[in-house]
Amino acid sequence: MINGLSHPIQKLEAARNQLRTAIQLWFADGDPISIHTLTCAAHQIIHDIHAHMGGQDLIFDSIFVKNNRRTEWIHAVKEHMNFFKHAEKNANDTIEFNPSLTEPFLMLSLLNLESIGEQLTHEESVFIVWCCLHNPDWLSELG
Repeated sequence: MINGLSHPIQKLEAARNQLRTAIQLWFADGDPISIHTLTCAAHQIIHDIHAHMGGQDLIFDSIFVKNNRRTEWIHAVKEHMNFFKHAEKNANDTIEFNPSLTEPFLMLSLLNLESIGEQLTHEESVFIVWCCLHNPDWLSELG
């Protein structure tokens, strides 16, 4: 409920709110573009906080991407994210969008939250379990 009163909010809290809403929409078969946009916005915040803490190897700066291809990689990863939030140069363009592209962003966002010391909520943990059950080839075995 929006009451018109302002209150302070930290970046990480904003990202957690975006992820919570994205997960709720995802499980309710909500709008895939809204889910993707919320997920990518949260992922960017988490990525930036993780980098600020000295971390690396998130989706944008993965060590598995050659440095001479990094710009191309980042463009490909952010293509839909940017398409859904900007229109100053391409107001009449269209894009092919596969909603399954969102699941890895959401999964990595949650795993990266854990890597910066955040405890996952029940909803976040359920999403990870769902992904592991439905996409067992995504993650490597630990330990």
